[in-house]
Amino acid sequence: NLILENIDKAPISEDIIKRLKAEVRVIRAYKYLDLVTLFGDVPLITNTTTLDESYIEATKRAEIFAFVEKEFQEAAADLPTVPEKGRMSKGSALGFLARTFAFQKKHQEVITVTQQIIDLGVYNLFADYAGIFEEANKGNSEVISDIQYIEKTFGYTDLGIMIPNSLGGWSSIVPTQKLVDAYETIDGETIEESATYDVLKPFKDRDPRFEATVLYPGALYAGDIFDPLSPISKDYPSGPDNASSTAYNYKKYIQNPKAYSNVWNVGVNIIVQRYAEILLLNAEAKIELNTVDNTVYTNINLVRQRAGLPAVDQAKYNGQIKLRELIRR
Repeated sequence: NLILENIDKAPISEDIIKRLKAEVRVIRAYKYLDLVTLFGDVPLITNTTTLDESYIEATKRAEIFAFVEKEFQEAAADLPTVPEKGRMSKGSALGFLARTFAFQKKHQEVITVTQQIIDLGVYNLFADYAGIFEEANKGNSEVISDIQYIEKTFGYTDLGIMIPNSLGGWSSIVPTQKLVDAYETIDGETIEESATYDVLKPFKDRDPRFEATVLYPGALYAGDIFDPLSPISKDYPSGPDNASSTAYNYKKYIQNPKAYSNVWNVGVNIIVQRYAEILLLNAEAKIELNTVDNTVYTNINLVRQRAGLPAVDQAKYNGQIKLRELIRR
């Protein structure tokens, strides 16, 4: 609000002022999108206020959504198509707009906006799923919006809350068994359906994204075998305070914690939106409208096959109910 009220006074060109206003409006609308989806009615403040002036009644949820939609739509027109490191782009504004429509079940609008992003032709799925989130690949072709960090200068400080106690982590955010069970087997079937799934070797031959996301008992990690099942282990669930309560930890963003000089202050960027979401939102909206066409399978298959899974079995997933089950998984 402070920037929007004062930027016209700045001795810079009108083109730059227009772009910066659009960037700020996207950031503000993105935060309001978070607020309205988490809390519903919230105070809408679009000007700088004193502390006393900020005590205002909450604005209705529908009005917040309408405000957010308008901000994203208008800002998108003034933002560049080609993304620039650390800045909001046209794809950022449109991506958040698609998410805004999705939360309101405005399925046709989701289809229209996600297709606009696809048609921009500037985003592609990154070939290596695990690598999407690594510092070495920040700003890769899949990233639409991310929060920028610089090691030691303005580093991200929360990776440590996900790693195991045995590596000095806090295990504050951990995978659940429900998440583990949701991953398909490498043959593209659920664990309930697959003939290859072995309950005695539950982590063998699973969707490669499972291995990239979840640190499980018996996995090799940071040069050692992760062993949360031994009562004398530092990672035993009912043992030390910082041991995972589920015997699982996360690997996303931290394939190798020893690659960081200080896991509590890293330069990795935190991705807020990526191209895979756009492809899946487009497919989901068509499924919800029951207007399934080949693009639904194409978009889902792009995401699946990038990860190393087979294409969707169209004979099995051939109607709204089964496709809804698939897209949500």
